[in-house]
Amino acid sequence: FSSIGKVVQLKGNANLLRNNKLIPIYKGIPLSKGDAIHTYKRAKVVISLNDNTNITIGVSSKVNLDEFIEDGNNSTLSMRFTKGFFRTITGKIGKLAPKKFHIKTKTATMGIRGTTIVGHVSDEKEIIACLDGAISVAANDGEVLFAKQNYTQILHPNPPTQPKKTCAKEIKFFYHGLLEKIDFDGKEERFRPEDSARIIEAVNVFRSGA
Repeated sequence: FSSIGKVVQLKGNANLLRNNKLIPIYKGIPLSKGDAIHTYKRAKVVISLNDNTNITIGVSSKVNLDEFIEDGNNSTLSMRFTKGFFRTITGKIGKLAPKKFHIKTKTATMGIRGTTIVGHVSDEKEIIACLDGAISVAANDGEVLFAKQNYTQILHPNPPTQPKKTCAKEIKFFYHGLLEKIDFDGKEERFRPEDSARIIEAVNVFRSGA
């Protein structure tokens, strides 16, 4: 098959569903269009696609890699998160052909502009935050557009809520789901330039995927 990327980091147990066959994931395993990744408790997978798009799949999460074509301005990338925690950092396709870079959840479709996005999907609701760049989120006959340091919620079957400023508690929630450490006290502080150096540093690390 034609490889579209590979797993670059693995913690805990995760499987890959390919052609109705369940395959244990290991670091370095090549990925193909149509693959579905499923992580278990206390597990996460980080994948790097051929265009340098990076995707982190958190604990007890599922993602489908639906489409990947790397062809300059005609490139296409589509992924679908159906459960759990995720973070995406866009690569070349997101920059060259942003209208053909599709991130979907159970009910939402996101448009991106050179973006770092984090989210959580459950049966009851979805939380989607933008940490860098700007995104649009459309679901259930509604759409919101917002820039970095904001988030929206989708309480099924309602449309997305109006964006709110991302506070420390939301960042901490995503950190825990992605099994990453954070070094601040968890108070509901908004991320502004005057915030403490520790919080700014933590958010920068989170954006970079370090």
